[in-house]
Amino acid sequence: MMKASCYIEELKKYRPDILASCQEAVQSENIDLDFIRIDAEKFFSVS
Repeated sequence: MMKASCYIEELKKYRPDILASCQEAVQSENIDLDFIRIDAEKFFSVS
């Protein structure tokens, strides 16, 4: 287990493409009642 902040720092170093994809997906979120729905296309855009 690790803190989320540590995981994000590791993503910045080793897989910035994954981090960018996740950030884009979260920034385009849709709130649906009690759910937060992220953009699946952006989330899965990492090759």
